[in-house]
Amino acid sequence: MHWLIDGYNLIRQVDFLQAEEHKGLAAGREALLKFLAEFSRRRIKGKSRITVVFDGPAVEPGAHYRGENDGYSPSPISSGIKTVFSRGTTADQVMEELITESSNPADITVVSADGEVKRFAKKHRCATLDPAGFVEKAFSSDKTQKTKYSLHPDRQRQIESELRKIWGN
Repeated sequence: MHWLIDGYNLIRQVDFLQAEEHKGLAAGREALLKFLAEFSRRRIKGKSRITVVFDGPAVEPGAHYRGENDGYSPSPISSGIKTVFSRGTTADQVMEELITESSNPADITVVSADGEVKRFAKKHRCATLDPAGFVEKAFSSDKTQKTKYSLHPDRQRQIESELRKIWGN
């Protein structure tokens, strides 16, 4: 799966990220990238890609503009997260280009509250999540991991013995 995230849109829809952005745009971006790095580490465990698209010029060291070096760069916070800056266009337009250029748009989940972006994504068979749904997913427990319970062998033998008595074996 490929997570395609509307960076500033997500920041401005989520309270704890918005609070960081009040300190400055760079603080908001850094908080988002740290949050996504944790999401990647805990929830998707390297099984998916994350691309964050920001409006404006590239300001992080190593970041690139769309169209420069394939438009992608690893985030300085996490090598598993790619950042794209829109430069002379908008993040929405860059996201639409990335969806259009994808060989498998159905593999993309777009995270944005922007109605136009979501409509475009759905039209191209992408899944969509609004920021609140994404944060809920990021913070929810991983249901794929099942807790394994084990008993001490002596306790297990005791229970088996008691069951045999009950069942008459």
